[in-house]
Amino acid sequence: MAKLKILGQWFLALWLLAFPTYVSACPGCSAALDATVGRGFNLSIYFMIAMPFLVVALLGFGIFAVLRATRTEQSDRQLTIKSTN
Repeated sequence: MAKLKILGQWFLALWLLAFPTYVSACPGCSAALDATVGRGFNLSIYFMIAMPFLVVALLGFGIFAVLRATRTEQSDRQLTIKSTN
C-alpha cells in the first residue's frame, strides 16, 4: 500500500511538471505582467512577510517595558526602605 502511495505521489509530481499551466499560483499572477498590479502583489507579499516579525517585536518591547517598570518600582521601594532605617 505504501508503494502505491509513493508511486501516486511521483505520478502527480511528474504530471504537474509536465503541464505547468495547472500549477499557477493564483488567477492574478497572469495579470501581474502589468507593472502596477505586479508592484501591488510584491508589496502585499512584503507586508505579509514583515507582519509576524513586527508582532513579535512589539510583544517583546511590551514585555521589556513592563519588566523594566517593575524593576524600577522595586528598586525605588528598596531605596525608600533603606532611607527610613
